Amino acid sequence: MDIQFSTLSAAEKYKLIAASIIPRPIALITSMNGDGTINAAPFSAFN
Repeated sequence: MDIQFSTLSAAEKYKLIAASIIPRPIALITSMNGDGTINAAPFSAFN
């Protein structure tokens, strides 16, 4: 797919940019302490 950014309206440009940022990739970061208790937390590059 080829998108000509210069031919889009302001509303279409906004929708395209927002759609690429809002569904952020989220990783589940885990750790384990000395007694074996596991901790998990979501992490996003936009935090």
